[in-house]
Amino acid sequence: MTRSTIAFYVLVVGLCIPSSVLAQNDRFGVVTSVLDPDHGAKVTELGAGSVRLDFFWRSIEPSQDNPQWTDVDRFMQEARNRNLKIFVSLSMTPSWAGPCESCMPYNLGDWYDFVWRVIHRYTVLNNYNVVFGVWNEPNPGLGFLNDDAYASQYKL
Repeated sequence: MTRSTIAFYVLVVGLCIPSSVLAQNDRFGVVTSVLDPDHGAKVTELGAGSVRLDFFWRSIEPSQDNPQWTDVDRFMQEARNRNLKIFVSLSMTPSWAGPCESCMPYNLGDWYDFVWRVIHRYTVLNNYNVVFGVWNEPNPGLGFLNDDAYASQYKL
């Protein structure tokens, strides 16, 4: 099932909920890779009180040491404008850093630098109330952790 299909079903279910239930609810959230004003309006309309944003390393830092913050800055500001609690999931290795987007990077120091920059930007510099998650589950056969189910390489 694609993300678009899942989002559609979430929307359909949301439209069937009585409007009295749709006050902003901290226990209900939406997962999205984009939070522009249109998406933000739908999240608010559904009554969600939180949002999970996917921060793809490959998109934010397509070339080494040259992060592109414009899109994710807008998504974070949209969440703040709507008083949404924010959970950010960090994942997806860029091509310069690893053999595939779901693979471990060649140099874990590059991953550390990216994670540090994101956390520093959104907690220290911009004072967002945000929780961060790291995509870290082994997915044998899909390349993450280089198919090492025990994650022996997942350390600095």
